[in-house]
Amino acid sequence: MENNILDLILNNIGQGVIALNSDRAIVSCNRRAADDLGFVRADNANITEVIADKVLLGSIEEAITKNTFITFDITREDGEVFELRLLPVTSNDICLIIVSKNVTAIRKIALEKQEFFANAGHELNTPLSSIIGYSEMLTTAKSATAAEQKKNKEFAAVINKEATRMKHLIDDMLKVSELEENKELVDEVIDFEELLEGVIKSAVPKIKAKKITFLQESDQCFIVANRAKIIEVAANLIDNAIKYTHEGGQITIRLRNKEGKVSLKVTDNGKGIPEKSLSRVFERFYRVDKGRNKDQDEGGTGLGLAIVKHICAHYNAPIKLQSKVGMGTRISIAFDSFDG
Repeated sequence: MENNILDLILNNIGQGVIALNSDRAIVSCNRRAADDLGFVRADNANITEVIADKVLLGSIEEAITKNTFITFDITREDGEVFELRLLPVTSNDICLIIVSKNVTAIRKIALEKQEFFANAGHELNTPLSSIIGYSEMLTTAKSATAAEQKKNKEFAAVINKEATRMKHLIDDMLKVSELEENKELVDEVIDFEELLEGVIKSAVPKIKAKKITFLQESDQCFIVANRAKIIEVAANLIDNAIKYTHEGGQITIRLRNKEGKVSLKVTDNGKGIPEKSLSRVFERFYRVDKGRNKDQDEGGTGLGLAIVKHICAHYNAPIKLQSKVGMGTRISIAFDSFDG
């Protein structure tokens, strides 16, 4: 009776669900999952017998062996887009749950929002630049009295701070819009180790201000990509690690070149991310802690990880996220190595 009820539920929900055991055999699979991924349901069959996609199979194996949550989109030949979530499970009977969801309409709406981001960004950029310029002039203007001059400087400092925050937000909005438009990027051979050194050097003042212990292990490695975009990726990951690591904490950066892949891993021992938020942190403006105000957020725009996601998607560089509340977070990205 219970099995019939469970089958009825699974076969009528709007998402595909597949459960695998430690032998990679299908323990349960609803009709939606089979339709989404294009195979004939076969309980107890090995997942490798019904799915031929090497990327998907490789991700399944990695999620199981490394106990890592993985999410990515796949596009069928008919143009339908599906979001896949690979969820490791600690159980004697099941080790991984695969959830598929048709996100074709959602992705279409996201594309339609691009025009808004681009237009709003360009329209607001000019007046904000003027506000910043005039506020800077106000801070240096000489008033009739010392008291007036002090007050003017205080007001101007607030104007400058908030206008600068808005400009950073708009700049990030434009970056997201540009990435979503899939504009052609000018790539070059990049010395990743040298690039990373520059990004870390820029972050040193923030690291010292929070008395963070910073450990770095780097191999010399090269990739083919747009230099500015890879700087964006590294800078956002390091900035996030600094932002959410407590004073006196530790951050470790590892850059490795192995088996044709260049992997960048940024690990901190900070706040960590709740499990329910792991699949959403790469969304635009998503905040793990809704109670944080802008000052606590150290000027973040809420778009940093969205930018990282888009850049990595452009270069087919999978992102892996591991985190536990109170223990910290690790984000790993793997690019194709250039061996010249």
